[in-house]
Amino acid sequence: MATSQATKLILQSARKGFVQPKMLADQGVTREHFSRLVKKGVLERVHRGLFRLADAPITEHHELAVAGTAM
Repeated sequence: MATSQATKLILQSARKGFVQPKMLADQGVTREHFSRLVKKGVLERVHRGLFRLADAPITEHHELAVAGTAM
């Protein structure tokens, strides 16, 4: 998959909250796409296999959301 298309899919998903590589694997998005966006400062790794937009605000329910999504 082209990097720009993968980036678009990742960012669309991340705008809704957290995004996991397994959510987009069937669409051809690889973990390397996520790694590139983390290196560029666009995404932040919250937990193993769990990412969010780097500039997204952290709410009072952040830890609960991380725990629920990471399961």
